[in-house]
Amino acid sequence: MEFLAAELAVSARDLLAEQGIAAQDAVLTYIPRATAARLQYGTDQARELARALSRELSIPMLPLLERRPGMGRPQKHLNSAERLKNAKKTYRVRDYDGCRAKTVLLVDDIVTSGATVAICARLLRRAGASHVFALAVAADELQSERGG
Repeated sequence: MEFLAAELAVSARDLLAEQGIAAQDAVLTYIPRATAARLQYGTDQARELARALSRELSIPMLPLLERRPGMGRPQKHLNSAERLKNAKKTYRVRDYDGCRAKTVLLVDDIVTSGATVAICARLLRRAGASHVFALAVAADELQSERGG
């Protein structure tokens, strides 16, 4: 995870510099994995990546988002429209003060359709974040080619 965080940190530093955003005006958060998946696989990759990136960038990592208990289905087998609808009912902001007037670097391990990132970014902006930028180590380009 440290290697991926170090590689992602280069892009994050460049992004902040290009936008003229000071590190002290930023926080890191992540898109939380479902409890069942965390238990099955033993980890939440996005959370671990955000922690490592926090150490690398010296930017605090806060768990700003949470999954609504009992809501949402695994995104894996849903098409783009279903993913968007599912993400809308799955996530909520848990810490409004942590993101108010801050630039939020939103970490996910992989972006497939972008639905979850889009919904979580919208939630953070509505909660008062001044900017939200998504960071991921992988994107499923085949997903967009399949139309799902």
